[in-house]
Amino acid sequence: WVKPPTGSYTCNLDAAIFTNSGTFGFGLCIRDSNGSFMATKTGCQLGLPPPH
Repeated sequence: WVKPPTGSYTCNLDAAIFTNSGTFGFGLCIRDSNGSFMATKTGCQLGLPPPH
């Protein structure tokens, strides 16, 4: 994690694809310039995103 400039936010995102079940999942967190958590989100979706 790299501290963003004062007054800014950083969003860290990770995702995983599960081809056997045809799903994908993700998680993210948003932190302010002090490192405090501002928001988090996780999710799982049916289907697979197209490759690019």
